[in-house]
Amino acid sequence: MTPYDPDQTPEAGAWLALDESERIGRITAHHAAAGITPPNVRLHAALHAVVENQIAEEMETVRETLARLCAEGLTRHEALHAVGSVLVAHLTVRMGRRGKGRAAVDDYFRELRSLTADGWREHARQKRTI
Repeated sequence: MTPYDPDQTPEAGAWLALDESERIGRITAHHAAAGITPPNVRLHAALHAVVENQIAEEMETVRETLARLCAEGLTRHEALHAVGSVLVAHLTVRMGRRGKGRAAVDDYFRELRSLTADGWREHARQKRTI
């Protein structure tokens, strides 16, 4: 597999064949080489990995959202961050709620469907997300 590039979709089979620590390592290496230093490098890379995993596992709502955000003008890398920001917000709000199960996943997908490039850009400007 070639080095990780967030602006290119990894081949799903090759991506999923990697150990999770290898995925995170490749993402971290890309960011380091690009001079990108998020506040928490490991968390940032882990979120990239989760979203890439969802895409490789063919979660249609995630794939459709990423494609829509790119069509709205975000780079693929920015779109990964936008989806990751919804995931983080979703997890943060719901971490204490046990037994929500499928409803929590449906909430995540509903939030992804309402995500827009302009909305994410404004949020990112205000909060400096992942």
